Amino acid sequence: GIMATILVIVFGTYSAAVDRAARTRNLSQVYHEARVLLQLMANDLRSAYITEPTEQAQQALQPAKVEPVTFLGEDHTEANNPMDKLAFSTVLPTQRPDVPDIEMCHVAYSIEPVNEPPQSRALFRRLNCSLDPADADQDRLFLLTELAYGLDFRYYDDQGTEYPDWNSRQPRGGKRMPARMKITLLLADQRGQLRPFEMLTDFVLSR
Repeated sequence: GIMATILVIVFGTYSAAVDRAARTRNLSQVYHEARVLLQLMANDLRSAYITEPTEQAQQALQPAKVEPVTFLGEDHTEANNPMDKLAFSTVLPTQRPDVPDIEMCHVAYSIEPVNEPPQSRALFRRLNCSLDPADADQDRLFLLTELAYGLDFRYYDDQGTEYPDWNSRQPRGGKRMPARMKITLLLADQRGQLRPFEMLTDFVLSR
């Protein structure tokens, strides 16, 4: 009876330790994934830029129907979770394997449905490094993670005023680009609990 009691205690302690170790590994993986994703987005955003063509340049672009480079952040919410979208042009280092010789690329981030059921969503990154970003056939789609259940962008001008969205065609604070941004990513752990991860980033080419 004594040995049986000891074995039950030992087995219970061992099971609890194994469960804690599994939860720790899962959390470590989620934190690592969040850190990598936030760093990727921050690196893309730091060199974001816009172009404001002159009247003569606009007239030259009209026949080709090429839109000027813009920075567009949309504020969306679904099922009480932020589902923001962001599209911008940026200068990427050519040493990266996903970037060709042309380093000026159009990048977009969004959470979109994947396969079935429709409730299943994932964080995607669209990359277009062609000379015509409007050519959707040149888009390269990267599935970054299926653990993302929310994506929120907050934009700040030079005075620190916060905005939920941003359109470079509607200057705020006298600037067409924000001075800095806060990225919030909601990732689900093994138990389905949503964990927020945040990162602030500045814009090198902001003007």
